[in-house]
Amino acid sequence: MALVNAERAVAAAPASDIASALAIMGALDGALSEGDGVVWFNRLYWRVSQRVALELRKKTFERPAFIDRLDVVFANYWF
Repeated sequence: MALVNAERAVAAAPASDIASALAIMGALDGALSEGDGVVWFNRLYWRVSQRVALELRKKTFERPAFIDRLDVVFANYWF
């Protein structure tokens, strides 16, 4: 059942921006069980992407468009 729920969670992939990537990761978190090691990787990536989004809003990066795109590309590899 968890696999079916995870497949539903990633049905919105590919993500087009960080907000949609975060939404997919959030859905995955809800679909995966605590005993599934994949949930822990997803949570790690989710937290990193949340921080990237925060730092983009704060204008921390010298090349924000590159960082934004990098996060989304790698999130789509994950999905």
